[in-house]
Order: sequence, then C-alpha cells, then structure tokens
Amino acid sequence: MKSLVTIIIPVYNAERWLCRCLNSVINQTYQNLEIILINDGSLDGSANICDEYATKDHRIRVIHQKNCGVSASRQKGIDYATGEYLIHVDSDDWVDKDMIAQLYSKAIEGNYDMVICDYYEEFNRKTNYCCQNPNTTDTQSLLHKFLFQQLHGSCCNKLVSRTCYNMPNVSFPQGVNIYEDLYVTCQMLHNNISVGYLPKAFYHYFIGYSADTLSVCITLKSTKEKIRFIELISKQPFINNPNELYYFKKDILFNLFYLRQYTLLNQIYPEIKEQVLSEYRSYHVMTPNGYVLKTALKGNIFKAHVYLFISPIIIKSKNMIKSL
Repeated sequence: MKSLVTIIIPVYNAERWLCRCLNSVINQTYQNLEIILINDGSLDGSANICDEYATKDHRIRVIHQKNCGVSASRQKGIDYATGEYLIHVDSDDWVDKDMIAQLYSKAIEGNYDMVICDYYEEFNRKTNYCCQNPNTTDTQSLLHKFLFQQLHGSCCNKLVSRTCYNMPNVSFPQGVNIYEDLYVTCQMLHNNISVGYLPKAFYHYFIGYSADTLSVCITLKSTKEKIRFIELISKQPFINNPNELYYFKKDILFNLFYLRQYTLLNQIYPEIKEQVLSEYRSYHVMTPNGYVLKTALKGNIFKAHVYLFISPIIIKSKNMIKSL
C-alpha cells in the first residue's frame, strides 16, 4: 500500500482563494492523503470554508487557533501530521493534480528524504516558470545555494520525509513569518539528508500584483521579521561566514531605505556596505534597487528616491510604446 502523505495548509483570511486551493488538493490523483488545515484566527469566511470541506472529505482535518502566524501554523500542522511524507501548500496558491503522485514516485524511486521540483510564479497577467535544478546532490553545496538565493527556500515545492521533521533542532521559528521555510530547509540539509530533483513544475505560487508594486510587499513589520530571521539563522552551526547572508542583509537595507528608516539603515550590517558600494557601477531602469541602495548608502538619499521613482514610470512608458 502507498504511504500516507500529509498536506499542511495554513489559512488566514484567504476566503477569496481558498476554494481554488482546496479543490486542487482534494482532486490529486494520489488518493492516500491527510489534509490538515490550520485556520490561524481568520477574520473572514475562511473558517467556514474549511469546515464545509471537512464535512465533504474525510481526509481533511481542521484545526482552529488564535492568530499565531504562518510559522506557528506550519509547526502545528507538523505536530499533528501522521503521514510518512509531508508537504506544505499556501492557501492562496494551487497545485496540479499529479503533483503528489509524481513527487512521491520520485521519493520512493531514489529513496530520497526530500524531493525538490520546479514551480510557477503566477502574476495577474503572466506566468513565470522557475527552474530549481540544483546541479548537485551534496547537501552542504545545496545549503549554500539556498543561502545565496540560487534556489527557492519554500517548503511548498518539496516533498519531505517525516523523519526529517523529527530531527533534533528542526522546527519552524516562532515569531518569524518570513523565510521561516528556508530556515527549516537549511536545518534539514545540515543533517546530510538525501535530496532528489524532479525537473517538472506543479506548484502555482500566486503573487498576483505587479512585481514592481513595492508597497504591497515592503512593510516595517515584515522588515523587522527579516531582521529577526538574520539574528536566528546567524546562530546556526551551518553559517560559517557572514557573507553567506549577504543577499538577505542587502534586501533588508533596501527595505529600510524604502521605508525611510535612515537611522537603522546606517546602523546595521556595516560588514556588507563596502560590497554594495563596489558591486553596482551603473543605474539600470529594469533592475534599479541595487544602485538605488548604493546611492542611499553614499548619503544621497534624495537622489536615490528619484532613481527609484522614475524606474516604474520609464518601464510603463516603454510597455505602452510597445503595445502601440
């Protein structure tokens, strides 16, 4: 008999997309599933939708809790899971019907602890195919690829053996709801697990808004959680060099500039600022953030905001001209 696979779905105020997500999960060709929905104190109709689906499908279990954040929700799902393999799905995303079947087949075929696959980014008007070929089976090399953002740290495109989550010191960090899945993925890889790769995409990661709409994704709360993530992961034994966190720190510095948190911008991560100043030699309209940050770190705050302001205007103008 095929093994039980647990799908963990954290839910928070997702009534707009939840049915799409759940329909894609319950219609998997792989039938031996345990589906755990963690309703994280939703204030909309998400809780009712979860309960309705549970009455129609015996494989669904709903856990209602006060709002604790996605990291705590993922961990609770793991604590309640009984499947031999686990995977996470976010409530605003969806998956192709053969995702579990193919990932499970790959895991059994190679006796892998973790199977990574490609995924899609879904914007309002376009879809990006994101290849995740690691080009290595060495776990330490893989770990560094995740830290340098060459591979996506999400736990949603990875089928993982239950034994990995039972390893010492492997758990989702409480109070950190950004990069929490990367944190756990790196903890697992540090334990020298076996990793396989399936060069197919099944998971549809819904972004929705335009990629240049920074105000949607940059907030002071999320930036503080990123800083907390850096604090936690810096203490892990697999971080041998502070430069391994360069891209995350640079992202935080840009966020602080964007949020006009200039005092904190000047205080944190002095060890990477020389690298930022030497890395970006010219302004590129399509990818302005690096040069914008460099300009800000040199003290030209007003000029940096001008560069950031004009970039989307030029891009939209170019797109309008192309459409004529």
